[in-house]
Amino acid sequence: MQALTDHPDQFAGVELKVTGRLTSEGNYFSRGRKIFLTDEQGRRLDVTNWAPLSVPPPRDGAPQPKTMADYLDQTVELSGVLRPQTAGGSRSASPWLFEVKSAKIVPRQP
Repeated sequence: MQALTDHPDQFAGVELKVTGRLTSEGNYFSRGRKIFLTDEQGRRLDVTNWAPLSVPPPRDGAPQPKTMADYLDQTVELSGVLRPQTAGGSRSASPWLFEVKSAKIVPRQP
């Protein structure tokens, strides 16, 4: 993630896979909430939501779909594209936003 955060312009618009810990700041359901990926050195990458914040209980024993809460505080592998944040959508000091296309939780190593 260091190359990505140090030189984001070199990765803009390119399909990438990035691994780190998914973290958030602010109230989970508020518009001021920020979701970002961090690495062991404390670098941060703002990311978009790719799953709903909440879902109603499933009917008839159907499986519960994953929500953003299922991914928070987990090590995840995100696939997506790095893009400049729009002026109206800026959620942090970073001018870059990682648009997540898919995500998976990385199993913990024993």
